[in-house]
Amino acid sequence: LAGEGKTFSAFNLAMSLALERDTNVVLIDGDVARPTLTRVLGTEGRTGLLDLLEHQDVPLDEALYRTDAER
Repeated sequence: LAGEGKTFSAFNLAMSLALERDTNVVLIDGDVARPTLTRVLGTEGRTGLLDLLEHQDVPLDEALYRTDAER
């Protein structure tokens, strides 16, 4: 249900994992109805998951974005 904290938990888990040595993390915002992570991380309007699924010619690296987190 909305407001359960799924996005908050996923983001915090990804950040915690990124702090581990020799670990890289990919966090995917798969909520197409309410893409909260996309808004919070400032990637609105950029290539994302739906673009990759809809268009076979979109390369994966166009939908990957680095954050301030080291890994």
